Amino acid sequence: MKISKNSRQDRGLKRYLRSILPVDKMPQTHTVKLDRSDKNQAWNPKSDRNTELISNVEQSFFSQTTIHGLKYLLEPKKTRFERGFWILAVICSWAFAAFMIIQVLAKWQESPILVSYDSTTTPIWELPFPALTICNMNKVQRSRIEAIEAILKRNASNDFYAKERRFATEICQKTTARHSELQRAPSNQDVSVANLDIDGKMLQHYMNNLGQDCSQMLLRCEFKGISRNCSELFIPVITDEGRCCSFNIMPESIMFKDVEDHEETVKLWSHWDMETGYRFGPNEYDGEINITSDAEPMPRRAVAPGLHMGLSVLLDVREQEYYCSGTESIGFKALLHTPATLPEMIEYGFAFEPGSETFLAVTPEMIHAEEQIHGISYIKRQCYLKGERRLKYLNHYTFLNCFMECASNFTFKTCDCVAYYMPRNSKTMPICAPERHACVDRAIKIVQESAFDDKHAENTECNCLPPCSDFSYPHETSKSKLKAALLNLSQDLIKAHPEFLNESYVNHNLALVHLHFQNLHFIRHLRSELFGLTDFFATIGGLLGLSMGFSVLSLVEIVYFLVLKLLCKAIKPN
Repeated sequence: MKISKNSRQDRGLKRYLRSILPVDKMPQTHTVKLDRSDKNQAWNPKSDRNTELISNVEQSFFSQTTIHGLKYLLEPKKTRFERGFWILAVICSWAFAAFMIIQVLAKWQESPILVSYDSTTTPIWELPFPALTICNMNKVQRSRIEAIEAILKRNASNDFYAKERRFATEICQKTTARHSELQRAPSNQDVSVANLDIDGKMLQHYMNNLGQDCSQMLLRCEFKGISRNCSELFIPVITDEGRCCSFNIMPESIMFKDVEDHEETVKLWSHWDMETGYRFGPNEYDGEINITSDAEPMPRRAVAPGLHMGLSVLLDVREQEYYCSGTESIGFKALLHTPATLPEMIEYGFAFEPGSETFLAVTPEMIHAEEQIHGISYIKRQCYLKGERRLKYLNHYTFLNCFMECASNFTFKTCDCVAYYMPRNSKTMPICAPERHACVDRAIKIVQESAFDDKHAENTECNCLPPCSDFSYPHETSKSKLKAALLNLSQDLIKAHPEFLNESYVNHNLALVHLHFQNLHFIRHLRSELFGLTDFFATIGGLLGLSMGFSVLSLVEIVYFLVLKLLCKAIKPN
């Protein structure tokens, strides 16, 4: 091996310098290589190694990842313009994904409920036959008012009949042709400020005396093609249209709280619930129930559609007894509702015309709440589940029950009394005198404007939302003219009422009503989550895949390159 001349000269110079200079005067250029362990020096080979390692993993991830667009960002042969173009494209794509995901989450937060059609049909026997409430538009019988006034003429101090007379004025107060006549009261009665001190039993007594009796209104009844005693099917109820007759409605002992109930009645109504429906099929019965005409499981239901599987009722309006009416006509008001609902006849009732045969073909609508929505707040889902909203006087929550109870509470708060048809505590909440009619009307109007708005119900405190599981009875109506000679009347009925054969009497007083289901099945609605767990991942995953090609394996790649591979390289560089 040949050693260059310059190298020999360098070594010679170094030996000469060592011989003539002290050690501390020697040049210190060689100490840079010897002092690698000095932590105060800026140069750190280990730090350089980590930087190089991270850079290599980063280059490997960007070149091999399946996320769209990233491999073009660090590709060495790309020009600045191309690299800038791909950076802008990736940023826009990711921004689009973020915007869409935020929109989806905002929609879920604001309205997390989806109402859709069920994929299968529902038979009509899974819900009750419609409750039918029928009212004579005549609230007070003329013969009864004449009898009361005759008694008061003979004995003006009779408090019982004077109170009944004032109560008749209260019943007839709304939009009646007899308003001015009814305002007359015996001269020795001070009616200016006192409310009507009437308990529950006295109210029932007065209503029975003043209104038309169900046995007089209902002449003939058939259900499921079988003639039935009307008193077995209909019960008297008190509504805002006076005394009415209801079919398939809960009795007061079941509907109201703090009302004495009967064990047999409770048992008959114990097999059905507004939210869960019937406990057994139409031909399956609990062994504890004796199936007879007057003791059948309630509420009643139909097993088939059609005229002869429904309800047929012949009605008598008794035009000669008209004294005051809530409308400006003669006839009947009716309402189809659920068995657990108090009927509100003034606002929602429809009319039957005397002298006509009316057919009501019902196609029910039902909405069912699925289990998934139970974890969502009622404020977001805008409906109440069973047990979430309890009423003060009524056992079962429905939309109209809530309104009626709220109207009662707010009217009492405003007027110190309530209307005769409102649910109340008879010991502490008196019935308003006729002179307070204006106050009652104002209170009801306020409730009507705010009861169904849970965000602006500070004054009434109603918060009336619909039940999450509910059903209704939309119907189609058709009618034709009655003819006396064609009426199917029993001999006993003709003997008791020969006027039923008179064409003029039939045209002015009688009405025949048929109520039945139109079809055997119907499609119910489902109230469910807008996004379930599967829907959520599908929606978010679809947006990420559309905008950047991101998938579950893309997430695995990130973990692999930025965690596992980096950790392995740091531990074992080779």
